[in-house]
Amino acid sequence: MSNPMTFITTIIITVFLVAGVIFTPALAQVVMPSRPVPALGYKIDPGFFKLPSDWSKSEVSGVDINSKGHIFLFRRVKPMLTEFDQLGNLVRIFDDHLFDQPHGLRIDRDDNLWTIDDGNHMLLKLSPTGKILMVSGRGLHWWRG
Repeated sequence: MSNPMTFITTIIITVFLVAGVIFTPALAQVVMPSRPVPALGYKIDPGFFKLPSDWSKSEVSGVDINSKGHIFLFRRVKPMLTEFDQLGNLVRIFDDHLFDQPHGLRIDRDDNLWTIDDGNHMLLKLSPTGKILMVSGRGLHWWRG
């Protein structure tokens, strides 16, 4: 090696590689002590939502609460978007033809509902009454405006 900088660089890289081989197993043995997860103070109430008898319990991909305290569930089976009051009573069902594979739900400060569907690749903004306010995405085959 004619260039002294190349020689020094090679030495430095070699030292770091050797140090990594020597010390990595020792560092891998370091185990952080686990801490218990604190209790959240909530109790599960499997009967809270009063579902019609012909509904199945299913995976929920989104849950949010509006300014009235109403609970919205975005489920992966029909009916997909539903609203319940604070006592778990069904208030209404939103139009199911809007959704394919529900993924996420958020409610903004004006109580508009924002839904994300990863089946039809769309984001919808719905008014509190369920009117479509905005559509973003590729699955516009059903929407006529």
